Amino acid sequence: MVISLGKEMRAQYYTGSHLDFGQNRVQYNEFFWQSYNFERFKVFFHGDGKNHAVYAAKSAHKSLIDLEELLDFNLKQKVEILVFNSQSQFQQSNIGLTNDINSNIGGVTKIVGSKIFVFYEGDHRSLDQQIKSGLTEILLQQLMYGGNWKDVLKNNTLLSLPDWYLKGFIAYAGKGWSTEIDNLVKDGILTDRFVNFNALQNKDAELAGQAIWNYIAEVYGENVIPNVLYMTRVSRSIESGFLFVLGTSLKTIMHDYQNYYKRKYRADEKFRGQNTGNQLTFKTKKKYNYNQFKLSPDGQYASFVTNEDGQYKVWLYHLEEDKLRKIHKGGLDLNRIVDRTFPVLSWHPTSKALTYFVEKKGEVLINIYSVEDKKTTRRPLLGLTKVLSAQYSDDGKFIIMSAAKKGQTDLFLYKVIGNSQEQLTNDIYDDLDPSFVDNSDRIIFSSNRESDTIRKNRKVEIKAYNENMDIFIFNRTRSAFLTRITRTPKVNETQPFQFSKNNYTFLSNESGITNRFVASYDSLISHIDTVVHYKYFSVIHPVTNYSRSILEHDVCGSGGVFSELIFKDGKFQFYIGQKDNNLQLRQKNIMPTQFMKHQLGIVQLNIFNIDTSDIIVDSSSTIDINNYQFEDDEPAYEKEVVNFEEPTETLQPDSSIVVQFEERVEEEVFVLPRQDLYTINFTSDYIVSQLDNSFLNQSYQRFAPGIYYSNPGFNGMIKFGIIDLMEDYRLIGGVRFPANFNSNEYLICYENLRHRLDKKYMASRQTFTRFYDDRVDKVQTYDAKYNLKYPFSEVSSLRATANLRADRNVTQSTDQTTLNIPNSTDYWGGFKLDYVYDHAIPLGLNLYRGLRMKFWGEVYRELNEPKTDLFTVGGDIRHYTRIWRNMVWANRVAGSTSFGNRKLVYYLGGVDNWLMPKFDNSIQIDPNNNYFFQTIATPVRGFFQNARNGNSFAVINSELRIPIIKMLTWKPMKSDFAENFMIVGFADAGASWTGVDPYSAENSFNTTIVRDGNLLITIENQKEPIIYGYGFGLRSRLFGYYVRFDWSWGVDDGVLLPSVKYLSLSMDF
Repeated sequence: MVISLGKEMRAQYYTGSHLDFGQNRVQYNEFFWQSYNFERFKVFFHGDGKNHAVYAAKSAHKSLIDLEELLDFNLKQKVEILVFNSQSQFQQSNIGLTNDINSNIGGVTKIVGSKIFVFYEGDHRSLDQQIKSGLTEILLQQLMYGGNWKDVLKNNTLLSLPDWYLKGFIAYAGKGWSTEIDNLVKDGILTDRFVNFNALQNKDAELAGQAIWNYIAEVYGENVIPNVLYMTRVSRSIESGFLFVLGTSLKTIMHDYQNYYKRKYRADEKFRGQNTGNQLTFKTKKKYNYNQFKLSPDGQYASFVTNEDGQYKVWLYHLEEDKLRKIHKGGLDLNRIVDRTFPVLSWHPTSKALTYFVEKKGEVLINIYSVEDKKTTRRPLLGLTKVLSAQYSDDGKFIIMSAAKKGQTDLFLYKVIGNSQEQLTNDIYDDLDPSFVDNSDRIIFSSNRESDTIRKNRKVEIKAYNENMDIFIFNRTRSAFLTRITRTPKVNETQPFQFSKNNYTFLSNESGITNRFVASYDSLISHIDTVVHYKYFSVIHPVTNYSRSILEHDVCGSGGVFSELIFKDGKFQFYIGQKDNNLQLRQKNIMPTQFMKHQLGIVQLNIFNIDTSDIIVDSSSTIDINNYQFEDDEPAYEKEVVNFEEPTETLQPDSSIVVQFEERVEEEVFVLPRQDLYTINFTSDYIVSQLDNSFLNQSYQRFAPGIYYSNPGFNGMIKFGIIDLMEDYRLIGGVRFPANFNSNEYLICYENLRHRLDKKYMASRQTFTRFYDDRVDKVQTYDAKYNLKYPFSEVSSLRATANLRADRNVTQSTDQTTLNIPNSTDYWGGFKLDYVYDHAIPLGLNLYRGLRMKFWGEVYRELNEPKTDLFTVGGDIRHYTRIWRNMVWANRVAGSTSFGNRKLVYYLGGVDNWLMPKFDNSIQIDPNNNYFFQTIATPVRGFFQNARNGNSFAVINSELRIPIIKMLTWKPMKSDFAENFMIVGFADAGASWTGVDPYSAENSFNTTIVRDGNLLITIENQKEPIIYGYGFGLRSRLFGYYVRFDWSWGVDDGVLLPSVKYLSLSMDF
């Protein structure tokens, strides 16, 4: 579930260094949404997603019942579920698009809604986990923060829950414990990666939190969890929640859960073996996720894919020469859900070409890279949503693919010559990992189907899905029937390959750790009547017993080698071995993990003694159909033999399956409601009620001689945002009222983001009170803006803004003279063009990594008045480098200039949102420069505002941001203030000038005019126009507000000035 935070239109240096950057969503496809309105859910889908919608409703119904029982909390609101057909299509939506947060984050309350989004990744197990995780987040948010906006407003300020707590629980309840999770937690525990809790990021932080909640459930019982959550909410303290319910402190829990898992995993390690293959020597990077490890058929090359937060690369590694070459790069590393389902790799049987499938701009592309000439040909795959895996036939004319189409994952046979495909299966089951066998006449694959008979377009039944996969063989000449190799409902078997006739290898998690197994398929005579009847069976043997799961494996028929990808000791490891020596091992002792014992219902079993001395079973031998044989103390499992009935020509399913389905249907009658079209419906997004010292509207202030920059002063601000379900339409309104209520502001903004070209409309009213020696004026500014944004990609866009502005000057009637002064109104028109690049990724509060920049030009002209042109051009470049953990070095170079018949004056110095701003009146403003608007140029610390002024300015800022407490503390943080506490060291330099450059003779700063009666004295000086300052600062979040304190020393013309202290409510640049 994602809650969006909108913001007002903000651009250029209207009120300091806060600019409107922001990333984009690019729409390549049109989505026409429809819905089903169930009793507790409203499910939205588009295109071919009807089956997904029905499945999502059934899955959500079952999951919600389980979660409400777990949390002892009932959800009263109807849940809205948005189902996307693929993650690529979801990434085109505006859901969760937040861009920059407000400079002042205090008083911002996100409204906890009841909306979740899910996307189909090619298998229903992942879809189930997404649905349950989304429901968990809704329930948890409403349990902890309340269901209505008043409760949320109160609890959001006083209760701050860290990511490990929230995300860890969502993962625990939404995904559950599995062999995959067990394997990752095991590696993290045994390598002590989870000891320094505050150093954990992304997936490791979620895993550690999930492990803590699982530990609490296993040791204290799952029934204590709702009590822990409730006490946390009541006491508004994580520490108190654990202490009051469990009777132990959070510090003790952190220590005990580590020891708990260490004892369990170390006891299991002594039963595991080591990898006997040769490990590849190239250096892997921790920031990369590795997958698609494939060997070329001639054994000369290894190929694989790396992914860093969404940016993927395809690599070729020459095994003999030990050389690594990048052949393709795509995607962007962004703060979003990472799609690791592509690229998908497959080698041509000649080893002269590597084919990889990618998703780009709403379509699936097949790319063929020539190893010899290093050129790539590209063509689209029409009609497919996603390709999950692929392999060439022996002659290279066909590619067998597992691909998604119309909401299903089926097998497709792609014809290389002709660029066409044939659909081989067409049902609701997930058919994955296909590869050719028996000279490409048959296809082996994994599937969660229950029947050996292919039935097309079967009615969707949620309980007909098995989350685990079995192995099947598809015969192209007898396409209605499948050959079943395994039947293991509680074991997951994937990635099958053939290594000799009737012998197949695949990955299985039967021991709780995914290892490589071999299945030998055979038959014997069952009985004879008028014809000979055969009984078919598979003899299954484990051939590895690793301590960590095999993530991927590959078998090269002609190359005689196999490959394995393993994650161990916190890094990915690549292994290659000879097929003949490693696929037929003599003996393996495998003990199931504690988790797998529970899954299989094994209580007393200690070890499997598996004799694999003979792979092919003699037809005269006795066949034992039992999977496990128990003895008194140490039961032995000699062979796992799976029996199958002889295939028949009839299409009748197995009777036991029919009975199972009839029983399931009787459990619950499912009625599909009417299908409706989506209609726009708005809901609350966020509420801001804060104390602030900034302006609500972003525009240049009018300049008046003797009346300098008007700082907003301490004021109250209320702002709200509402959005539609798809977050395509957003409405923002706000009001700012100072303590004296004489400078109120109003703002309303509407955004239409449905199409690629985004549109924004904004209207505002702003009032300033100006005090002269002989009168008081009120300046009322009415501003209307129309903004268009065209995104080139997720990080770059071109933006155009047209605006109309009216400045009404009203002299307050305090005497007869002021009564006779007429009111005046100036009308202005303007146009602005911006290029924005934003590839900055948040690491924490006020912490980023990456690059963002903006360049612009704008023009203003007073309507119906000649020679009133005002032009500005400028730029702002910011780069954030992560030094260590979340320590960040932030650098900024910025500048702007104005020119034309009228100009803009920049006041250099100070900081943004300064609570007690001071203006340096000793620095004169050039009266001959025809200034008409004014603004500030910040930050340049060590000085007051107007340390320099002119129609141009440039600044350089450098900060080292150190979240010191979080970096030095290993245990989870209890205090939001301590978690976000930061020490900052900084240096600023800048100049503001008139003329060509700061050292120009035209720079008015070098001239001082003194009037004494009739005497006019002009003083020329040679002071240094560039000033700089340095110092340190403290930052943290206090009562929801981000508070900054800076202590700085300025240097002006080589003279060290007295220190200046700043207190402000604002984020840094």
